Amino acid sequence: MSKAAEEKLSSLHGVVAQVLTDQLSEKITVVDEDTGETKEIYAAQPATLAQAIKFLKDNDITASVEDDANLGDLAEQLRQKQQKRGERKLALVSGEEG
Repeated sequence: MSKAAEEKLSSLHGVVAQVLTDQLSEKITVVDEDTGETKEIYAAQPATLAQAIKFLKDNDITASVEDDANLGDLAEQLRQKQQKRGERKLALVSGEEG
């Protein structure tokens, strides 16, 4: 591949990364109808998230739970959710309501 082609592909790669970053970073303000409180949430659509995940995977980008507090928090939330799901299944099997 020529140097010019590599430079174009590198530039395109950078643009794709920037567009995904911009879209994932966009926030909108929402109002809770019950309380009237406002908060900002990320506006990214599921398809954008899926494309970003694929982009990272295709580029061999990984993360370590030990090195990222947000991933550690997510891992803990998933662990708790699995534990609760297991407790509900156990309650259903034993005939308890839950």
